[in-house]
Formats: sequence, structure tokens, C-alpha cells
Amino acid sequence: MRPHSKSVVCIISRRLLTAVALIAALSLITAPLLMHGGINTGAGNSGPNPGADSFSGKITSQKVAVGSFAGVGSYDRNCVDAGNGLTNCDAGIEIQGYGVVNFNYVHDMHSLPCIKPGEKLSMRVLGEDGSAVVERLF
Repeated sequence: MRPHSKSVVCIISRRLLTAVALIAALSLITAPLLMHGGINTGAGNSGPNPGADSFSGKITSQKVAVGSFAGVGSYDRNCVDAGNGLTNCDAGIEIQGYGVVNFNYVHDMHSLPCIKPGEKLSMRVLGEDGSAVVERLF
């Protein structure tokens, strides 16, 4: 092996080690957030209203048919720390045919504030288990 070949191998090894360390650090940062079933930041929403604030959660008060509903915020309460900078809240959302339903969701309160009474919302019920996505309408 030529003398300069060892230095090239050493430089490549250092760069590879740096890349692996960076990937590991990013994994440690994002893993706790992904364990909550998603990061509710509103960023990158590709739903019917791109750029809208979007919340993923579950309807906990009653059965609601799968489908889309227009809604209005009624309350937001019982907000508790969910860890990792996230908050778990219950929001009341009034939708036609069901009255006020309770929507339980986890979100980053700093980048995506709580649902407010009187806000116009869109709710997509995704499954019979009550899983749903709620978007603020601006």
C-alpha cells in the first residue's frame, strides 16, 4: 500500500463514522415523537387543505360513522403533559347528526395550539374505532 493510501482510508473512515453518528443522533431525537403515533405539527399536511393545522386522534365519547364532517370547536380541556414536549387534550367538536363529540389528541402545543371554541373544523373519521383527523379551516 502506498503511503498516501493510508491517509485516504483514514479520511474516508472518519467521514463514515461521522455520518453514522449523525444518523444515530437523529434517530434518538425523533424516536420518542414517533412512538406517539405521529407528530402533530401541521407541517407537510397533504390532506384536503394543504398547510392546514392537522390533529390526529380518536373520538372517545360515542360511535361516529366513517366519513367527513364539518364541525365547530366547543371546548378544549383536560390538557396534560404527554412527555417529550407534547400535550394530550380533549376537544369537544360539534358535528351535524351527532352533537358534540369528544376528540382526544396529542400535539405539540408550541407549534400547534389547542383547538379553540368557535373554530371552524373539518373532521375525517377514518375507522370504526373512532380514529380521526381534525383540521382547522382558515
